[in-house]
Amino acid sequence: MTELDALELVKKEEVDGSLCIELRKKFRWFLEIDFKKMFYGFMPDTDDKTYREFISALYQKKRKESVENDPID
Repeated sequence: MTELDALELVKKEEVDGSLCIELRKKFRWFLEIDFKKMFYGFMPDTDDKTYREFISALYQKKRKESVENDPID
């Protein structure tokens, strides 16, 4: 948290005895759907339903890979 605050990506503050961070307004574009479409795979002119299906499939694939790569006890 301290490094992100030092880089001025987030605002760090104490709330009820706990440290919290909040993404600075100038970086909110990072949370927008257009950025996520670019980050997860360039998908021009994709509607939200198609995008949700794509992200869901990607999540399931990554989850399956992580389970398959778990160490055996």
